[in-house]
This record gives sequence, C-alpha cells and structure tokens, in this order.
Amino acid sequence: AKAPTVAKAGHIRGAVCLSSPGWILDGEGMMKKEEELRAIAEGVVGNDRSKEIMSYCNTGVFASGWRYFLREVLGYQNVKLYDGSIEELARDPNAPIVKYTWK
Repeated sequence: AKAPTVAKAGHIRGAVCLSSPGWILDGEGMMKKEEELRAIAEGVVGNDRSKEIMSYCNTGVFASGWRYFLREVLGYQNVKLYDGSIEELARDPNAPIVKYTWK
C-alpha cells in the first residue's frame, strides 16, 4: 500500500516483490527459519549470491529488513538499501514508476 507521504503509487519498473515484514516474520512476530527465508528469497530474486539487489519500500524502513536478511543471513553479497525509497523517487516526474506490472 502507498504511504501518505508518497506522491504516486507504483513500483520501479523491473522490480520484484519481497513483501515485508509479512514474509520475514511468523505469526508471533519472530523471524522465520533460515530455510524458509532462503526458499522465499530464491523464489523471487534467484540464487545468484553475487547479483546486485536494491531493496526499497515506501520510505526505507521495511526494506532494511530484507536488506539485512539477504546479506547478513542468506549470504547475498551485493545488496543495497535505497533509503529514500519510493517516497524520494516518486518526487521525480520522470521516474520509472509503473503500476500493476511485475515483469
């Protein structure tokens, strides 16, 4: 869902979705087992631990969770956090923000 501080809804063209914190935490608010996180991550971003991955969300808060787990727990080596996230990017009228496509 779009945060009220974000100028327009959408995502960066070409992005894939790792929902957060729903896919990181179990029903009791605890981190899921490493094997489950690995299966989720590999299903979305693949298993190439050297490829560049940019983690972002509405404002950069939830994206930090996947950045941490991908890099520190699952061993992806080139994970970055776009701390301004879509809130910052959406201010640019020419930004590559698209709605409702995940290809």
